[in-house]
Amino acid sequence: MERLKPAKHRSSTGLHTTKLMLVRERDESMK
Repeated sequence: MERLKPAKHRSSTGLHTTKLMLVRERDESMK
């Protein structure tokens, strides 16, 4: 069970990074 926790954490961080990239693209387009 403990081994599954880090896997979920990695997936959540991956989605967060993708969101940050999209936000950066929006900021660049706004400029």
